[in-house]
Amino acid sequence: MMNKESKNHWLDTASRYGAALAGLSLCGHATAGVVSLGSNFASVNYAGSEIVSLGIGSVLQFNDNLGKSIFARYSTTYGGLQSWGIKSLWMVSQSDILVHDFSVKGSAEYFDASKTGTQFFGFLTNDNQLGWFNVDFGGQGGDVVYLAGAYNDTPGENIHVGTVPLPASAGLMALGLLASGASGVRRLREQKTI
Repeated sequence: MMNKESKNHWLDTASRYGAALAGLSLCGHATAGVVSLGSNFASVNYAGSEIVSLGIGSVLQFNDNLGKSIFARYSTTYGGLQSWGIKSLWMVSQSDILVHDFSVKGSAEYFDASKTGTQFFGFLTNDNQLGWFNVDFGGQGGDVVYLAGAYNDTPGENIHVGTVPLPASAGLMALGLLASGASGVRRLREQKTI
């Protein structure tokens, strides 16, 4: 049979261990160096066009009765990217062949005006940083919405499509403090009852 002191020690250790595991599971796979472009960070109304900033580069998005095309290097007023293309895999890496070269004026991905659904794109910056963005085309007469995006600010480092930075260290620290505080309160209560 366990005495009261052993039982309290075991409960204290278990609560700290449980808090650490909970923190890890809640924080997902945080990625150092990944910079988020935000969520719903751009929207292009029907019958319009707009330069869409990707944080470290930009593209020109059309949305009209001629189509929902995305252009690059159409003018010298935007850029910052070397290449880009549709991503069907879940990783953007240096070995990818991103089909559109931004050094070519008018490099574009053409989509019909009735294009629906979402599509992931990968890109490579002039500083060899890899990133991705996700677009909802909205269908005939609908807005084109840039749903999410991120890039890895470490040159040459791969990025998983869909990866966004999470405040893992802050979350883990808060859970650790909470667990320590709870065990401290329990000790104070036990000392008062003795």
